[in-house]
Amino acid sequence: MGLSRLLRALTARITLGRSFLWLERPSGSSDAWGKIADDFYADWNGMFRTLFLKPNATRIAAFQHTIEHRQTIIDRAIVGARHGADRGADSIVGEQSGPFVYYVRDSPAQGQDQPPVFVRRRQGEAVPQAPCANTGSSADIDGEQVVLDLPLVQASSEEKFVHLHAMQVSPDHSRLAYIVDLSGDEQYSLFVRSIDAADDPKPVFVDHATSVAWLNDSKAIMYTSVGCERPASSLLADTVYYRQDVRSPRNVLFQEKDPSFFVEMSRSRTGAHIFISSSSKTSSETWIVSSVGANGVQAGDTKEPRTGIPQAKLALKREPGVLYVVQDKNDNEFVLLTNRGGAHNFAVFTCSHSTLQSANEWVPFVAHRPNTIILDMDVFRTHLVLYCRDIPSMKPSVEVLPWNESAVTRSSASDAPFQIGKNTPSGKNHSPGRRRDGGLPTPGWRIPLAAVVPREYPISAVQASANMNFDASSITFSIGSPVGPDILCEHEFESTRPPRVLQKLEPRLLSPDVAASLGDVTSRLVYTQDGQHPPVPITLIESRKNRSASDILLHVYGAYGVSLDTRFRAEYLAFLEQGISLGFAHVRGGGELGPEWHRQGRASLKQNSIRDLFRVRNYLESRLGYRRFFGKATSAGGLALAAAINESPASFEKVILRVPFVDVTRASLDPAVPLSAHERDEWGHAKSGLHALSTIMDYCPSHNIFKLHKAASASVAGDHGSASDSASLTQIPQMLVTAAHNDKRVPDWMVASYIMRLTAELRDTPFRVQTRWILFTTDEMDVTHFGGDSDGGAREAAIELAFLLEQR
Repeated sequence: MGLSRLLRALTARITLGRSFLWLERPSGSSDAWGKIADDFYADWNGMFRTLFLKPNATRIAAFQHTIEHRQTIIDRAIVGARHGADRGADSIVGEQSGPFVYYVRDSPAQGQDQPPVFVRRRQGEAVPQAPCANTGSSADIDGEQVVLDLPLVQASSEEKFVHLHAMQVSPDHSRLAYIVDLSGDEQYSLFVRSIDAADDPKPVFVDHATSVAWLNDSKAIMYTSVGCERPASSLLADTVYYRQDVRSPRNVLFQEKDPSFFVEMSRSRTGAHIFISSSSKTSSETWIVSSVGANGVQAGDTKEPRTGIPQAKLALKREPGVLYVVQDKNDNEFVLLTNRGGAHNFAVFTCSHSTLQSANEWVPFVAHRPNTIILDMDVFRTHLVLYCRDIPSMKPSVEVLPWNESAVTRSSASDAPFQIGKNTPSGKNHSPGRRRDGGLPTPGWRIPLAAVVPREYPISAVQASANMNFDASSITFSIGSPVGPDILCEHEFESTRPPRVLQKLEPRLLSPDVAASLGDVTSRLVYTQDGQHPPVPITLIESRKNRSASDILLHVYGAYGVSLDTRFRAEYLAFLEQGISLGFAHVRGGGELGPEWHRQGRASLKQNSIRDLFRVRNYLESRLGYRRFFGKATSAGGLALAAAINESPASFEKVILRVPFVDVTRASLDPAVPLSAHERDEWGHAKSGLHALSTIMDYCPSHNIFKLHKAASASVAGDHGSASDSASLTQIPQMLVTAAHNDKRVPDWMVASYIMRLTAELRDTPFRVQTRWILFTTDEMDVTHFGGDSDGGAREAAIELAFLLEQR
């Protein structure tokens, strides 16, 4: 490590917490410091509103008329998207479970943003197409029974807010456990209510929880929550609690001690087991609890339960870098989806209950394939369903494999993999082989998705439905595309025909004017001339309006192994109508090309995400002729975009950063910052040594703003012009930055601190950039990191569009 880097690393520990310390809002305490914390918070709130909210609200109000006009356009697009789908006999699709069919009704209440009503009816009864009455009770309505009335839950909450996180019906179908956020702060509450009309439907609060599962007696319950080892405000559960009844005392069944792991739980389709998964970013461990529980009650038994706490059995001890998921295959076997043994794109194994902890005795069923990532699996009695993505095309697929076929145990020797580490234009996506005797799955095992969508409807995602019935003979799933709302389909396991469309688009969704603005949707690979870097995938939605303007809004994420979502959003239509094309840069750090793509863009390799973004931007300019670049990133994606701005401010004319994570250095050093310990594998462990700290600081946007000054100085020197010229000012991108007051993932004070550092640095640049070049808004003050209701989302999009079009 050089001397300058060593000094920077040593100085960081002293200076990081000093600047703008007043911005940091304390979390509060119940001890003697509580009063002081409350007083400080009151002062902080006043300063925050005075220095940030009021000035920026005034600036936003200056183009309020433009915002309102844009929001009218976006609202019209959203309404069209909601009501443009076919509402025929198959438009209401239910999930079969036991003697009932469960489905969702739109709320009959007025307003776009009303949450749905969950209802059920007995199998064999026709599903009425008229909306159910919103009575707020569980009484029968023409054979329909209300399971959960979310509008009623919302109306009864103090904040008039509701977000449904999870729900599960008891095995005897008499009670419902559901988890909701009632305040917008990601603090979830578990309630249980009776569904039977004869019982009191008033819900009973159980505890704060993040996931829930019933035991077979339909009385005992298990749920995950935050235990005493972590702060109550923590977002990640570490404890599994057990209650013999919802009103009984809680008992600790399982607790995770490692702060980088979190706990979640699910009940198997067979109903035989409850799986407790403890996971970090790079490894996982599963514990199995019998749904019979300690009392020995089977589903349907009426005998009195015995006391006791169920016991959890370890499936396979955690190993560094090994991820796995366990599901029931039948009464005697498990199915495992894992990357163990170098299967980076995951493979499927089966094993008996007795060999679960002996990985060398697992039986391979679907081998690792270098050109296909297995994203998830669903296990049914007769078939295994795999949800996959091909490399490098990023095309999703669904594979249905019967259990009675020969096991698929090894890859074809002729299958030439697409090498992520090599820049080879000849790299191709090899189709699966034709053999079942140890080869890859045959094409016949893949559902022909393209056969059910129009040619101009490129498929970008497949989302599985709940598919709760273990004995099902078919599955339902939705197909997503950049150009229209999801299409819901059903596929029969034994059918050779394409899937049946249950909900589809109608031509009226896209008006002639909007359709005229929507150009081609293409996917490309951006290669480098030197061949030293892998090609970067990009997705383009071109606008046919004002094509000569060549404006493009480039989205980026590249973190956590999560793929950048390119599915249809109605707001996009408004951008396309204004002549702004949309680009999506699938940079390293994301999951588009599998776990290896993620590995090459995290921790010490995070700079690759930033380099990839520049490559995509330069390709769009030099090869496709785009001239005006706007950038947009959300959350962790803000790190790559903000870092790129520091290095080359002239690369973007305007930038939108939504709840951006831009101070990874502080988050890595301070365990009080949410998710600090859990995300060490993603960003690096700053406290592990000076080299790790220096590496993080090298790419951290908040602590590299000084690079902006250097870039600006170099630009002025090259322009040979006055530093105050308006032409020079355009070298610094205008920025719209948002934060959420209730955000526990990226605290608002962290975003505000970045803005303060940025404006302070810009005032000292040769451009003498004024604060007006940066808009900081907390228009979503009462919502969480993930935003609020759809009406709020429409306003956010309207502000973004107005911002991009101002002085265009």
